[in-house]
Amino acid sequence: MTCRERFETFFDQKDFEILETPLPKDDPLKFEDKKKYADRLKAARKLTGQDDAVLIAKGKIQNSTAIVGAQDFRFIGGSMGSVVGEKIARAADYSLKNNVPFMIISKSGGARMMEAAYSLMQLA
Repeated sequence: MTCRERFETFFDQKDFEILETPLPKDDPLKFEDKKKYADRLKAARKLTGQDDAVLIAKGKIQNSTAIVGAQDFRFIGGSMGSVVGEKIARAADYSLKNNVPFMIISKSGGARMMEAAYSLMQLA
């Protein structure tokens, strides 16, 4: 399932709003193995229609406002890089500030090694 399909199963009347967040710089290490990391990001964005592996949405679940994050495994194995960590952290902050529940639907292959320590810092 895509992130948007998951949101449609959770939110009342399939009604939700994607919470956009400013994103950190792509490819901070200029990583390259068999492919450039920048090319992997570009391909994953084209495949999923997302900026990164997680989308955050706000909507109502049984008439109560909630924040739901969903990861898409098609985006580099749902891996967690600095962008994913930043989006989740901002969603948690929003949830706390607005006193609404926050739920994550995790479909992750772990830390995104193309970002080395940047991705590992997000796991904490």
